[in-house]
Amino acid sequence: MLADCLSASPPPAAEAGVLGLLARIGITPHRPFDPSRLHPTAVDGLRRAVADGLRDLYADMPFAGPSHNGWVMVDVDTIGDWGTDYFSRLEIAQIGLLANRAKEAYYIGAVLDGDGDPLSGEHRYELRFGPDDFPPVDAFWSLTMYLNPQGFLVENPIGRYHLGSLTKDLAFGPDGSLTLYLQRENPGPDKESNWLPTTEPGVLFRLILRQYLPTPDILTGRYAPPAVVRVDR
Repeated sequence: MLADCLSASPPPAAEAGVLGLLARIGITPHRPFDPSRLHPTAVDGLRRAVADGLRDLYADMPFAGPSHNGWVMVDVDTIGDWGTDYFSRLEIAQIGLLANRAKEAYYIGAVLDGDGDPLSGEHRYELRFGPDDFPPVDAFWSLTMYLNPQGFLVENPIGRYHLGSLTKDLAFGPDGSLTLYLQRENPGPDKESNWLPTTEPGVLFRLILRQYLPTPDILTGRYAPPAVVRVDR
């Protein structure tokens, strides 16, 4: 697959060093990878490297940047343009396939609630935006839920995978606030419009808040979303 990608999208000159290393094990553009050309010891080493790399990746991701209210922030200067920082590129490829530059869309994630406990499907949570707490964007924002660490969308009976500023029929409070209900069971007809179904009990999930055309308050770190609060303690 990597050889096919190198053929379809030739890498820039800055990648020459790593391309040379890949060529030593037979990964080159326009040529299918054939592990039978390698010594068995080398093949075993590559298998171990993949396993070790994924373990390090998952160990590092929850601490990818400073945390505010339980949300992990990323470096606005490097997201979407990591150059030869291959580990960061691996992280984003694993959890989101790709990322825009921060001035286009700024992504932050949560795997823990406001008390530092993992988000899990047996609990009920709320995310409340006060009238002045909404992401300050010039386009729109959205909150999406994924399995953690697999990264797939969470299947649910109503086929709802995200909520955000473009969602129709959200119910706002009299003061202009917005409370999102994050739980497996339907919270009731008066709250269903603001319900984002979570995972099955015991299954971890994570949240990604996408903020499109973020304002300077976001890009300079002055803004952080409210914490995800567990309400069934």
